[in-house]
Amino acid sequence: MYQFTLQSGDLNLLYSSAAAFEKRLHNVPGLTDVNSDLQISSPTLSVNIDHDRASALGVSEGQIESALNNAYGQPQISTIYTQVDSYWVMLEVLPQYQRDMNSLGLLYVRSSNGNLVPLNAVASLRLEWDR
Repeated sequence: MYQFTLQSGDLNLLYSSAAAFEKRLHNVPGLTDVNSDLQISSPTLSVNIDHDRASALGVSEGQIESALNNAYGQPQISTIYTQVDSYWVMLEVLPQYQRDMNSLGLLYVRSSNGNLVPLNAVASLRLEWDR
């Protein structure tokens, strides 16, 4: 088994070179099962905070970041100790909510006065594709 790693500071050059390199390797006699783990078409979700609206509702940028991290960052919130081992307790949303960007609208942020504010009331979401 062989593995090649391509690196570049120029992302566009890296994408085009990786695709061309993989295509050429497919034509080399004796090589089989040529593949790549490069994911060129990966989506990015941008969360744009409406600072005026968030401030009016008593929600800070830090509170929004914390809510997103708690839901999607899998933070360790506790440890369960047994006689044999210890286990981390991780916080995350259910998998069906991880795959749909519209599920972010179901996420609530606790404001400084204790009220729950839906994320989509203080931020807009935009899906962007790298390529």
